[in-house]
Amino acid sequence: MTLSFAIVSGIIQGLTEFLPVSSSGHLVLLHSFFGFTESQMLFDIFLHLGTLFAVVLFFRFEIAKLFLSERKMLLYLILAMIPAACVGIFFHSSIKTIFTSPKVASYLLIINGLVLFLASFAQLKCKNKRDNLNILDALLIGVSQIFGLLPGISRSGITISAGLFRNLDYKKVITFSFLLSTIAIGSAVIFEILGKTATIESLEIKNIIAGLLAAFISGIISIRFLISILKKKKFWVFAIYSIVAGITSIILLR
Repeated sequence: MTLSFAIVSGIIQGLTEFLPVSSSGHLVLLHSFFGFTESQMLFDIFLHLGTLFAVVLFFRFEIAKLFLSERKMLLYLILAMIPAACVGIFFHSSIKTIFTSPKVASYLLIINGLVLFLASFAQLKCKNKRDNLNILDALLIGVSQIFGLLPGISRSGITISAGLFRNLDYKKVITFSFLLSTIAIGSAVIFEILGKTATIESLEIKNIIAGLLAAFISGIISIRFLISILKKKKFWVFAIYSIVAGITSIILLR
C-alpha cells in the first residue's frame, strides 16, 4: 500500500461513513478494483477510528449532556444498540464473508438508494415533525441499524431514514444517529483490533497515521454537509448517487 492510497482511502472512508452512501460498500469496491485483501481490511479498522474521533469532536457537547442531563437519551442509545450488537456478535463470520463480495456491495448500494428515496419522500410529505424521541423510535432505529452491517447499506443512511419514517425532526434524527455511531464504530474497532493484534505489524505506521487523519478531516466535512442537505430537504441527492454508484460498479465488475 502506498501513502497516497492510504490518504485516498481515508478520504473515502470519512466522506462515506457519515454521508448515507455506505463506507463499507465503497471500501469493498475500492479494494476489489485495486486487488487488495486482508491487510487492507485491517487498515480499514484504523480508518474507522479516524471517523470515530470526528463524530466525538463534532458532537462533544451532546455526548457530555448524555451523562449530565439527558440520561434518558443514553438509555435509548443503549437500547438501540442491542439489536445490531447481537447480530454482529453471533453472525460475525457470515457478515465478514459478505464484506469480501464486491457484487453484493454493488447491488446493496442500489437498494440503499431506493430506501433513501423513500425516506426523502417521507421527509417532504410530513408536516408535523416530532422532536421527542421515544422508546419505540429508539428500538426501530436500532433494528434498522442491523442492515447497516451489510456492505452497500449505509449505517447513517438507514438509521436516519428510520427516523424520518417515524416523522422525527431531522435535527433529532441526525443527533441520535451520530451518537449511536460512536457506540457502533467504537465497539467495532475494539472487537476487530482484539482479533487481529498479531497482524497489525504488517501495516506501516505512516500509512496508518495518514489514513486516520484523512478520515478524521473528511469526516468532519461530511457531517457538516449532511446536516445542510437534510436542512434543505434534499436527502434524495444521496439516493441518486448511491444508485448510480451501484449500477456503475456492476458494469465495471463484469
